[in-house]
Amino acid sequence: MPHVSSRVSEQEKIWMESYAKLHGLNLSDAVKAAFFEKSEDAYDLKRCGNREG
Repeated sequence: MPHVSSRVSEQEKIWMESYAKLHGLNLSDAVKAAFFEKSEDAYDLKRCGNREG
């Protein structure tokens, strides 16, 4: 499986790990979930915008 990495500050890492733990996820799954939720939201907004225009 491909590997993706990102540089974050120590405080950001702590926040991300806390968020993951709160939701019962490991850090990798929490980051993937957040990314895909944001991507889906952006896609939905774009589709709705195109229908109105």
